[in-house]
Amino acid sequence: MLNTPEVPDIIANFHRLGFEPSFLARGMEGLVFDLGQDRVGKAWFSKPIEDVRLLQQFYEQLRDRPLAFLTPRICDVVEMPNGIVASIEEKLPGTPLKHFRDIRPENQSLREKAIASFAQVVVELSMIADVLASRELSLISGSLLK
Repeated sequence: MLNTPEVPDIIANFHRLGFEPSFLARGMEGLVFDLGQDRVGKAWFSKPIEDVRLLQQFYEQLRDRPLAFLTPRICDVVEMPNGIVASIEEKLPGTPLKHFRDIRPENQSLREKAIASFAQVVVELSMIADVLASRELSLISGSLLK
């Protein structure tokens, strides 16, 4: 598991896997890299490999649903040297929500659209009762809800 990731180490590990990584972003749960070949790599801060594989299963089960949004596809889950767990995923189009955080007041409608889109995702996911992998996922890593 990874608590304080070092970008150069992660880049070197993705190179060893045959990719040409470039840093994209830091998220709440890890670092994201563009790997080329329409792939991204996520180096997770603290998710054990079993949790990332469960997330892979959850995403696969969602892909068969008529949802109004795209779901990630985790192509591979690897544990790199020094314990870093990473997922290799298909690259999805779109804009990260954090980009809407700093929108100027004159563009407030963009922020409202982003919030409405996020709310729609939550509503759609709440209506899916028979995705088996969802029963095993914790809402917060290491939470007591698991």
